[in-house]
Amino acid sequence: MSNRTRTPLPRDLTELMSRGKLQVFLEVSILIFIEVVAIFGNLSVFYVIHRSPRLRNLFGMYMFFLALSDLLMATFIMPISLDILITSRQNFNNRICKFQGFFILVLAWSSLHIMVLMAVSRYFRVVKRSLYLRLFTKRSCLMMVIAVFVIAGVFVLLPILAGFAKFEFWPARAACFLTLNTSFPAIRRTCISFYILVYTILPLAVIGFCYYKVHTVVSAHKKAVFPQNAGAFCPSISVDEIRVTKTIFSVVFAFILCWIPSIIVEMLNSIYGSRSLPRWSYMIHVYLAYVSCATNPIIYGVTNKIFRKILRKSFGCLFRQDISVIQAQTINNMIDQREAVMMHEPRRINVRTIRDEETLF
Repeated sequence: MSNRTRTPLPRDLTELMSRGKLQVFLEVSILIFIEVVAIFGNLSVFYVIHRSPRLRNLFGMYMFFLALSDLLMATFIMPISLDILITSRQNFNNRICKFQGFFILVLAWSSLHIMVLMAVSRYFRVVKRSLYLRLFTKRSCLMMVIAVFVIAGVFVLLPILAGFAKFEFWPARAACFLTLNTSFPAIRRTCISFYILVYTILPLAVIGFCYYKVHTVVSAHKKAVFPQNAGAFCPSISVDEIRVTKTIFSVVFAFILCWIPSIIVEMLNSIYGSRSLPRWSYMIHVYLAYVSCATNPIIYGVTNKIFRKILRKSFGCLFRQDISVIQAQTINNMIDQREAVMMHEPRRINVRTIRDEETLF
């Protein structure tokens, strides 16, 4: 008899399959919670934009496409990772793996560059108001957003079509990701440097510059409202514009906080080699990437007055309707009980005096 030697499983796959029940339960529960919040939160963004004519502007357009990107991530990408965490294996074919690996990058990169567009539009809206009306129309902004999605897709496909990369199942990430071929070290370093430049350094630099300028102008505007600074520079900035600027800044800041650990993990992974880091670091990377899809609706609800007012009004009406139904049912039950009691009581003749008649009116 010939002894057959089994090929040892990769370390990250062994760690995925050897998890305890408690660990599986916690990882699955966290991802389910993130997915539910992301789906219902981004659907509420669509609802608020539909109900509010004041949000049918450029800011509302950016809100819509950000929510669309996050909703697509929650409905099509997260369930694949959820299935991996539940079953501890890859139960799907190579096409689904390519689908997840492609769109997880396209949607994430597109969201980042949409936030860059939001920051640039705020810069022109507050600092360069004369150019804002000419450059930022609904048509031009729509074309910019579409270009963001198309360019992200091209940047993902280029190394694939050139044969320098492929989509692989990463058990430690519970997802399929783009993997650059180590057989071409020079090309691999060039691709990594390009991605870090285009989707890390440049976006953060543009966002930082835009909000620094916006903050400078808004600070000057605030100082100009005081009598002692009556002669200071005072651009015509409305309160609504300042609030929208704060909302956009909060969204961008939360997105960056979620993605900074992911960027660090990717950089360390490229330096020390693929799949060389501990599993928990990759899981934090994936969880925070998915959390970024659920934070925007929460920030809108906290910082945007229109968003909060529409949600409160809509859900408040539903709540009041439920209360009115309960009250009506309670009154009807009391009437039925009273009528049932009166059927068994002897009939009484009530004699009203003149004073009683007067009290009825």
